[in-house]
Amino acid sequence: MDVVVIGSGIAGLTSAIAAHEGGAKVLVLEKQGMLGAGDSMNISTGITAGGTKLIKEKGIQGKTAQDYVDLLMKQAKDKNVPINKENVETYARCGGEVIDWLMDLGVPFGRFQEDKYFHIIKDGSAPGPHIIKALSKEVKKDNIPYRLNSKVVEILSDNGRASGVKVSTPDGDYKVLAKAVIVATGGFSASPELLKRYAPEWMNRPTTGAASLTGDGVKMAQKLGAATASMEQIKVNYLCHPLTAKDGVSLTAITPYTILVNKDGKRFVDENHASINFKSKAMMKQPEHIAYAVVDQTAMDNLKLMRNYAEAGYFVKADSIPELAKKLDVNQKQFISTVDKYIADCNAGLKNDKEFNRKIQYPMTKPPYYAALVTPSMQSTYGGLKTNTKAEVLDQKGKVIPGLYAAGAASGHEAYANEVGFAAIIGLTYGKIAGENAAASLK
Repeated sequence: MDVVVIGSGIAGLTSAIAAHEGGAKVLVLEKQGMLGAGDSMNISTGITAGGTKLIKEKGIQGKTAQDYVDLLMKQAKDKNVPINKENVETYARCGGEVIDWLMDLGVPFGRFQEDKYFHIIKDGSAPGPHIIKALSKEVKKDNIPYRLNSKVVEILSDNGRASGVKVSTPDGDYKVLAKAVIVATGGFSASPELLKRYAPEWMNRPTTGAASLTGDGVKMAQKLGAATASMEQIKVNYLCHPLTAKDGVSLTAITPYTILVNKDGKRFVDENHASINFKSKAMMKQPEHIAYAVVDQTAMDNLKLMRNYAEAGYFVKADSIPELAKKLDVNQKQFISTVDKYIADCNAGLKNDKEFNRKIQYPMTKPPYYAALVTPSMQSTYGGLKTNTKAEVLDQKGKVIPGLYAAGAASGHEAYANEVGFAAIIGLTYGKIAGENAAASLK
């Protein structure tokens, strides 16, 4: 085998396709029972990039790849985030081509949210399943072999070079020798061991991330001398609707539509604040660490995913704010007053509300109204194996470990996606880069 890919999320499948197109013989190994079983299926908002065909078709100006690069650099500077500028600029320049490629594969992007560079599915459904479906179809079309229920437990090494993997399956263990290994195993949001070490304050929270995200790739590569970077960078999703004490569903897509109201009936944060973790910490200071995310019919009209969640019973629905208040565990009088004030600002045509100076992108003026209970959850991690612009894994001395590549949340690429940009395009773009370079290294 030329290239072994560990993991079948958006980074893994993209890298497999890219390596195959580069002439390599590729094998994908997935520890779960289906392709894309990790966090990729949970991508619920949009995919960010500049300079895409969709942007050009809509005649939108000022959203080129360079504009996107400039935005990310400004975000990093404004927040004093120590990004790896070369790594960030590399994915930002290439992301538009990846979006175009996904559309060619059938991913139905059709809307563009300018302030976030979001490419959104036409009907407002979650992009994750669409992308995994398209990539899986391409893998099968290209006859790229993949094995499910196949957990990689060790990355093999020969004189300092990655030389294959050891695999554990229900039917026994075996080894696969390869000339290159791509680690695309996702993050470690479901690893108590690594969370205790790098994010102890967020232990024992519900999670909206996949249960399979246990940091396998990071730990295996470390045994080969791989360095790690930005391991403390995590994302705590304040818009988690809890299903049990341990898990929930992400309502992140309603961010530009919602206001957050606590049990006392009061808002407590600018819902458009740029930092998700800032909002999560603000919610942790509220009674019982919970709030209600309130939206109107506009959010439901625009977001198919939220309509599905409403049908599943995750939202409470009412024709008026007083009626909604009666259905919630809140100070009803204060809740009505709080929401009415915000609706009044919307009806007045204000660009920003009076209480928190929140940008009003979608005015809350269309009944009926909906509210979902939300609480902060552990969702994603953005640190991992230290890599360069070619997605090559580096050792403790900053030197390339021959034959070893990483993409997506298993690396993070020092892009700090919890504060600068968004993670999905990083996984897609560096997946493509990892596959291309793994194949090129064989020639």
